[in-house]
Amino acid sequence: MVICMFERFTPEARRSLELASAVATGRGDAAISPDHLLAGLASPTSGLASELLAEAGVDEAAVAAAMPEAPSNTNPTTPPFTTSTKKTLELSLREALNLAHAHIRSGHLVLGLLRLDEGAAASILKARGVTLDSTREAVRARSEGARLGGRRRPRRTGRIVEALTAHERDKLAVTSAEAAPTVADEEVAVRLASKEDSRLQRALASLGISPRSCVEMCPTDCIYEGARMLYIHPDECVDCGACEICPVDAVFEEGDVPEQWRDFTKANRDFFKTLGSPGEAHDTGPLDFDHPVVAALPPQAGC
Repeated sequence: MVICMFERFTPEARRSLELASAVATGRGDAAISPDHLLAGLASPTSGLASELLAEAGVDEAAVAAAMPEAPSNTNPTTPPFTTSTKKTLELSLREALNLAHAHIRSGHLVLGLLRLDEGAAASILKARGVTLDSTREAVRARSEGARLGGRRRPRRTGRIVEALTAHERDKLAVTSAEAAPTVADEEVAVRLASKEDSRLQRALASLGISPRSCVEMCPTDCIYEGARMLYIHPDECVDCGACEICPVDAVFEEGDVPEQWRDFTKANRDFFKTLGSPGEAHDTGPLDFDHPVVAALPPQAGC
């Protein structure tokens, strides 16, 4: 993903990861596992996680006693995360988004471990009666004020189009006996965003925004690229609203979809009856097919 997940971590969560790395390095382990992460979270300096774990009787000593014997050789390099630890971090992000929390705290990392349910870490938590539901409620209760603001972002097509010259608008105008000499702001923005080397394309690029900013911003990688349309997986999406960065306002909450585009809501949903649920869009890459409704559309600019 373009946006680094660690930008969402609070200082206490980052501290937990640093402690996990120190535990792995101190033991001579080649990589940071979920067990090392639990050891870091159990440290008294890990904020919310250490509070939750201490209440259940989980401390650094208990975690160390349950971990496998350390290797005889030391590992002088900074160890990387194991695949399971990376999955834990992803699950932590999903938990934070599901709770509508703006940042990932150490408590969300505990939730990630509980959802992963692997290794010594899972065994320790189960033995102490730490459950996903109870921990989630505790994190929710102790994170008041950490929620994301209103999910809806102000639609910004008008602001973008205001910057366009009258000449550019006229070039894209739909002219007919019934149509006005200029088209709606939304239509102008959509057409310009699809035109290579357009003024809008260049302006957005200067701001670090691309016509596919929704894909780049999506923290759960649930936006799949068909041959002509992007599809949001209804089961993998956590409704975080990050995709509403769309520079041409092509992303709507389901209840807000304009009437003339309602058929695409069903097409988006039915698309995954064929594709299934791969888990992450980057696993499939760009696809060479679309829903029949989309595939049947006449050629359009940029399609």
